[in-house]
Amino acid sequence: MPLFEYECTDCGHVTTFLESANKKTAHPCESCGSKNTAKLFSTFAAHAAGAAPERPEKCRSCTSGSCPMSGG
Repeated sequence: MPLFEYECTDCGHVTTFLESANKKTAHPCESCGSKNTAKLFSTFAAHAAGAAPERPEKCRSCTSGSCPMSGG
Protein backbone atom coordinates (compact mmCIF):
# COMPACT_ATOMS: atom_id res chain seq x y z
CA MET A 1 0.00 0.00 0.00
CA PRO A 2 1.27 3.51 -0.77
CA LEU A 3 1.79 6.35 1.67
CA PHE A 4 -0.39 9.45 1.33
CA GLU A 5 0.02 12.83 3.00
CA TYR A 6 -2.87 14.95 4.19
CA GLU A 7 -2.64 18.60 5.23
CA CYS A 8 -5.07 20.19 7.67
CA THR A 9 -6.61 23.27 6.07
CA ASP A 10 -7.24 24.73 9.55
CA CYS A 11 -3.85 24.38 11.28
CA GLY A 12 -1.48 23.28 8.46
CA HIS A 13 -0.36 20.05 10.17
CA VAL A 14 0.71 17.34 7.68
CA THR A 15 0.14 13.66 8.48
CA THR A 16 1.18 10.57 6.49
CA PHE A 17 -1.14 7.58 6.20
CA LEU A 18 -0.64 4.12 4.72
CA GLU A 19 -3.78 3.39 2.69
CA SER A 20 -5.07 1.97 -0.56
CA ALA A 21 -4.92 4.30 -3.55
CA ASN A 22 -8.70 4.35 -4.06
CA LYS A 23 -9.63 5.19 -0.45
CA LYS A 24 -12.26 7.96 -0.33
CA THR A 25 -12.55 8.52 3.44
CA ALA A 26 -11.15 11.78 4.85
CA HIS A 27 -8.76 11.65 7.80
CA PRO A 28 -9.15 13.92 10.84
CA CYS A 29 -6.14 16.07 11.76
CA GLU A 30 -3.94 14.44 14.41
CA SER A 31 -2.99 17.86 15.77
CA CYS A 32 -6.27 19.78 16.11
CA GLY A 33 -8.94 17.14 15.33
CA SER A 34 -10.39 19.09 12.38
CA LYS A 35 -12.03 17.08 9.61
CA ASN A 36 -10.90 19.69 7.05
CA THR A 37 -7.96 17.83 5.52
CA ALA A 38 -6.79 17.67 1.93
CA LYS A 39 -4.71 14.97 0.25
CA LEU A 40 -1.43 16.44 -0.94
CA PHE A 41 -0.06 15.87 -4.41
CA SER A 42 3.12 13.84 -4.08
CA THR A 43 5.81 12.89 -6.55
CA PHE A 44 8.99 10.91 -6.33
CA ALA A 45 12.34 12.48 -7.10
CA ALA A 46 15.52 11.18 -8.67
CA HIS A 47 18.86 12.95 -8.31
CA ALA A 48 22.03 12.81 -10.34
CA ALA A 49 24.89 11.24 -8.37
CA GLY A 50 26.51 13.87 -6.16
CA ALA A 51 23.78 16.46 -6.71
CA ALA A 52 22.21 17.89 -3.57
CA PRO A 53 18.40 17.97 -3.63
CA GLU A 54 16.75 21.38 -3.69
CA ARG A 55 14.96 22.03 -0.42
CA PRO A 56 11.28 23.03 -0.48
CA GLU A 57 10.48 26.58 0.67
CA LYS A 58 9.14 25.27 4.02
CA CYS A 59 12.55 23.68 4.77
CA ARG A 60 14.85 26.59 3.93
CA SER A 61 15.22 27.57 7.60
CA CYS A 62 15.91 24.03 8.88
CA THR A 63 19.35 24.03 10.50
CA SER A 64 19.04 21.05 12.84
CA GLY A 65 20.95 18.74 10.50
CA SER A 66 18.49 15.93 11.18
CA CYS A 67 16.10 16.99 8.39
CA PRO A 68 16.39 14.66 5.38
CA MET A 69 15.94 17.69 3.12
CA SER A 70 18.89 19.56 4.68
CA GLY A 71 21.32 18.00 2.18
CA GLY A 72 23.87 17.16 4.83
